[in-house]
Amino acid sequence: MFTMTDRHAPVSRAEGRHGDGRSHALDRDYAQRQSCALQWRTFLALLTGELEARVDQRTAENFYRQIGTRMAEAMPLPVCNSLTDLHLAVAAMWERLDWGWVEFADEGKALRITHGAYPVAMLPDAPATTPGWLGLVLEGVYSSWLAQLGGTGLVARCRDLAVEPGQPFIFDVRGGF
Repeated sequence: MFTMTDRHAPVSRAEGRHGDGRSHALDRDYAQRQSCALQWRTFLALLTGELEARVDQRTAENFYRQIGTRMAEAMPLPVCNSLTDLHLAVAAMWERLDWGWVEFADEGKALRITHGAYPVAMLPDAPATTPGWLGLVLEGVYSSWLAQLGGTGLVARCRDLAVEPGQPFIFDVRGGF
């Protein structure tokens, strides 16, 4: 089982704020300005839309989670001995990829992961929409990283794949959902 020596380390931030004092509400502006590299926006929006139109929902969900698993395998985390170590390693990984920010909070029976300012693929001249598929990819990434670190049986599940554009995804991590 994945254990951390300082499970109660203060790595989460005050609700609704980043560590630097910015409001999560500013994420909507960030998503619309920078979200996804311009050369990928249309391609990813069309690719995911086409996939979801051609396969059943369960197949699409499993596909996206598997992509997340493969990403975690391609980008393993260093050894993490505490929740603080995990937070720092994951935050550094997302910063390198420009995939937003992350916060971790121990909620007793579950670990909460909050991930904001993620890339948003969108069609030209279309409003930003939350990419639910990305929440599924992140489920695969977080579950796999925790397994790599010894968290056998831990599964990350997104609370709401249809959050408002620019709002963070929130994941609960528990043993076998």
